[in-house]
Amino acid sequence: MKILKIIIFLLLISGYSYADVIQLKSGELIKGVVSEETAEYVVIDSEVDVKITYYLDEIDNIIYDDGRVFGKGDKLETENLEKDSQESDLIQNLKKYETKSIEELNIDKTSEYMDRQVSIQKKKIRRKIDKKIAELKKVHPKSSRILVYFDRLTKKVNTAKVDKIIRIFTTTSPTVYFMIYAMFCFPFMLLAKKMRCSMFLSWVPFINVLVMLRMADKSFFWFFLFFIPIVNIFILFSVWRSICDILQQPPWLGIFAIIPGLNLFMVWYLAICPSK
Repeated sequence: MKILKIIIFLLLISGYSYADVIQLKSGELIKGVVSEETAEYVVIDSEVDVKITYYLDEIDNIIYDDGRVFGKGDKLETENLEKDSQESDLIQNLKKYETKSIEELNIDKTSEYMDRQVSIQKKKIRRKIDKKIAELKKVHPKSSRILVYFDRLTKKVNTAKVDKIIRIFTTTSPTVYFMIYAMFCFPFMLLAKKMRCSMFLSWVPFINVLVMLRMADKSFFWFFLFFIPIVNIFILFSVWRSICDILQQPPWLGIFAIIPGLNLFMVWYLAICPSK
């Protein structure tokens, strides 16, 4: 048992014989192992296995286990470390800025490339049209004159304004489209209820056309007439003329159905106005 105690004592002595020694400005000596060093403080593993933090302004000197002594040299080294750390942060910020700049440059290059490709395609199409007009002029001069006339009309069209209109339609939120659709469907639903037709089918696209035909007391065959260009304009007027007649309203109100803006006013008016 005595031999075991002696071995443990020797191990403890040998374990801390290589420890660092810290002398505080108060004169106190601290023995331990420096586990962490920064530009402002050091962390010591003490003999009782507890980590203690000491700030540099509290420390007079440190004697490391390898023989180095904390002093002006170490202060300069910590300052250099701090400077190196600041330089490292600066380099990282520069790298981030360079990466961001490169990404923005790539986006700009992509945009320029697409614009250039569109311009090239426009020129190619223009050359093809001019070539076809020249070929048609040799074969059929009269037809070529008509084609030249329409070609001049298309050149007068402001493509920038057309692109702007297309961009508005493509970037508009779906919520806006639903609100516009609801402005028509809600009064149409009230009108369907007023005429004892299916209310909720008024919200279903294409099916609401069948509801409209039922309100006008028209046959199912009229549904297919709505898909014939130009004819559908007269069909729409005729259907709403019949609805106005059934509601004992002036039949000429049906003309509003084919006029944008006024058609919405007409539906709201027929839905709200009292029946005679």
